[in-house]
Amino acid sequence: MSRIGMRTMKTALSVFLCIITLNLLKIQYPFYACIAAVISMQSSVSDSFITGKNRMIGTSVGALIGLIFALIRPENSILTGIGIIAVIYFCNMLNKRSSINIACIVFLAIMTNMKGQNPFAYSVTRLLETFIGIAIAVLVNYLIAPPDYLNKMSSHCNTLINDIFSLSKSLIKNTSNLNIQKLQMEIDNLDDSLHTYLNEIKIKKTDNIKVENIKKILTISNAAYVHLFAIDSLKNKCKLDLNNLSKYKDLFNEEIDSNEDCLSTNLDITFNYHVNKLLALLEELSKINIVKD
Repeated sequence: MSRIGMRTMKTALSVFLCIITLNLLKIQYPFYACIAAVISMQSSVSDSFITGKNRMIGTSVGALIGLIFALIRPENSILTGIGIIAVIYFCNMLNKRSSINIACIVFLAIMTNMKGQNPFAYSVTRLLETFIGIAIAVLVNYLIAPPDYLNKMSSHCNTLINDIFSLSKSLIKNTSNLNIQKLQMEIDNLDDSLHTYLNEIKIKKTDNIKVENIKKILTISNAAYVHLFAIDSLKNKCKLDLNNLSKYKDLFNEEIDSNEDCLSTNLDITFNYHVNKLLALLEELSKINIVKD
């Protein structure tokens, strides 16, 4: 049985706080605030902020156009259809396509669900509820057990470096059936994690050294992948030249057969060229220290 995750707990807490807050404000129905909180609770604080911002924009567009059309004639089917066109048009004009759904929902709520209430008061209430829900979700995500991306990236870096060394060793020794594409996926995942972390609302200055080291690892890993891909594509059985053999022994503390006459064809020269570049990159990787807190 899988455990209940922290994001689930924080979502539930956000909904609870929305209900309590709206009760204190004497707002009868906390539905829109709770929905805003659930949608805004994302895996990172920055994603919560972006999602909340898009929802707030959509709610504002839907509420404004809904107010205008409701003042003309609420619950009119023709005006409701025209209003939906207007809502979608303005969201597209603002380049906020991700806000279209919520904008339409808010517009429809105002046009079809007011039940004799004042259109202005109803629209303002919907905006207030949405803002409260977003604010609570972002604050909960920021203050309570925020995602620890830095330590996760540190672990990812150590795994990535180990995999690059292991794959390099196997390819240089001409081991077949290696999944080099998996390495590219690891690099891409680390790059995505770093991008998310750098977009977080607050980054400690003390973490700058770790971030710079992670950037170096990504740069070197991408370069290493190019040479690994080239070596894997050659599929030749050439042994290392003496220069590469010496570097290989220093890095892996292992002896393999040498062949002074291996540079007999262009393919052999190409093989040892990429191996030489790869070994130099591995030396750089071995000097970078990534330690978790």
